[in-house]
Amino acid sequence: MSCSSGIRASPELLEAFRGAGSANKRLIKIGIRDERFCELDSKQCSAGGLLRDFELLQDPSVFQDAVPCFVVFQLDSPSRWCLMMYVPDGSRVQDRMLFASSRDRLKRDLGASISFEMFGSHRSEFSYSAYVHAAETDQSAAPRTQREYQIIHETSNANYAPPSALASSTTVLFPITDKAQSALKLFASGSINFVCLMIQNEQLELQESAALADDGRQFHAKVAACRESRFFLYRHSCHNTTGVFFVFLCPESSTVRVKMTCASARAHVLSKIEEAKIALHKRMDISSADDVTDSILNEELVPTDAASRPAMSSGPSFQRPSRPGRKGTSRLLD
Repeated sequence: MSCSSGIRASPELLEAFRGAGSANKRLIKIGIRDERFCELDSKQCSAGGLLRDFELLQDPSVFQDAVPCFVVFQLDSPSRWCLMMYVPDGSRVQDRMLFASSRDRLKRDLGASISFEMFGSHRSEFSYSAYVHAAETDQSAAPRTQREYQIIHETSNANYAPPSALASSTTVLFPITDKAQSALKLFASGSINFVCLMIQNEQLELQESAALADDGRQFHAKVAACRESRFFLYRHSCHNTTGVFFVFLCPESSTVRVKMTCASARAHVLSKIEEAKIALHKRMDISSADDVTDSILNEELVPTDAASRPAMSSGPSFQRPSRPGRKGTSRLLD
């Protein structure tokens, strides 16, 4: 499952950005509403020039506490803009993920006039001195601090990493509740064969656990009843064979925010399952319960050709006949 959000710039934002130079705009604040990039605010160029206008970024109405946003800031000409991504520490995990996974798409939508980038978690990181330092360090690309790399690494699947550091996981580590942890232990012990987990209140929580029939029909009904993204564990049996299925359900009707959150948490859920000593037969990512009918589970567990293959005879095995020619011990010819 891709970790690109798919959010695009609204026509109104693109029109405002194209006309920003003639409208003498210094910056445009951009947010995400109704799964579109849209203009939230803008500020005009002042007579004080670029240095003075960087002070506009210190206005609390631009970079608000706990509210991520993008800002496009005009540099030394209307054809050169800096894309700023602001992801404050106090913001929701889902929002941090959504903005980080949307940055590349916004940059492409705005076009070649985006010539520089800055990242930060506090408005003080968007000062003129920070910009000059970044520009002097590398004129061809926006350098990133360790904190900037951490923000991006925590919230997206983009392959950014500090040159001197090992790549770290991009998985979102939601804490698991005690009830969810206990359910995984019961599943591992064989006391139950069904667990349903969900992301709620930025935690991995238990929605339901049970001992279902192992033929797959009750499991299919449980999945079909879900309208939101969920993580399932189910122990299925067929033809005297048993295997554990991990199923990640993400309906097409889910919002982009929910899809991004759950997709980024998937690896963490799997790590918790592994910690509980649960061996998986199959991992499945689905968008509908139609993908986990009892017949599909049977086929995944015991392929039809294997199930219908006759048992091997216990009689004497076939022996290759001796090749024609002289019998007895071979000898070398002079």
